[in-house]
Amino acid sequence: MSIFKRYHHGKPDWSHWRMECDCCHRQALMFGPNADAWLVTKRQGMAVYCPDCLGCWADHLIASVLRCPECDYTRLRIWISNDTDPLDERHPNFVDCARCGAIVLITDPPTGRKDTP
Repeated sequence: MSIFKRYHHGKPDWSHWRMECDCCHRQALMFGPNADAWLVTKRQGMAVYCPDCLGCWADHLIASVLRCPECDYTRLRIWISNDTDPLDERHPNFVDCARCGAIVLITDPPTGRKDTP
């Protein structure tokens, strides 16, 4: 865990506490304006992730547990469209299988369940 603490007269100086991403070593103020996008776990000794590394880690985790519907292979590549891409480079969100090339579209989750009051 990479959290750098600073104290002033024996008390925490919260405005200067910094966290460092354990992957890319990017730093940010722990109580700064963008701190809520960082992952800091409760357990001592666990990793701290910046938003970019957390996103990559999450993509890898999702791709490693999903299975190809055609060949049951677990190595899927996630391709996500970005709204800032030029129109001719945009594509639908999908995953493709690294083994057989099957393509599976990613759809938005349902907004609510019918059996929920």
